[in-house]
Amino acid sequence: MLHAGWAHTDARLDAEFRYWPELLSADAAHGTSLFARMLPLMAFGPGYWARTDATAHEELVGALSGMIAPGTARQTAADRTVDLRPLLGRITAPTLVPAGAHDRIIAPEQQQALPTGIPKARYAEIDAGHGAPAEDPAGFAARIAAFLDEQPTTPAESAGDR
Repeated sequence: MLHAGWAHTDARLDAEFRYWPELLSADAAHGTSLFARMLPLMAFGPGYWARTDATAHEELVGALSGMIAPGTARQTAADRTVDLRPLLGRITAPTLVPAGAHDRIIAPEQQQALPTGIPKARYAEIDAGHGAPAEDPAGFAARIAAFLDEQPTTPAESAGDR
């Protein structure tokens, strides 16, 4: 399963990933929570915003502030170099690509490139953002369960897939 993944870092993703370390540096230097405040704006879709209020949102921002790992800036630098397109065809396992229709971090078009390059992949769009597992946990789990239910359970059943 590849949720909220992307095949290659294009110009828009690169611009975003250049911005994140600046926010992290400002937070470290000034004791702010700019990065944590930006995340829900980019990660959550309309479902989150319809169900939340200012108090709950501030609690989330506080929780996110405490969860940002020290290596986030290094990971973001690595994210800028992603280009999996030449490798996607080597994935032989059945693959589910659940993508958030309202993901503002990794656009659905970027996520759709994954199943295009993976022979046994299926794309499943979810009415959520980047944080689909948190926004719609039941719907997200149902898509995964349905995909797994469709997979062969014995070696004899999967022999036809080789």
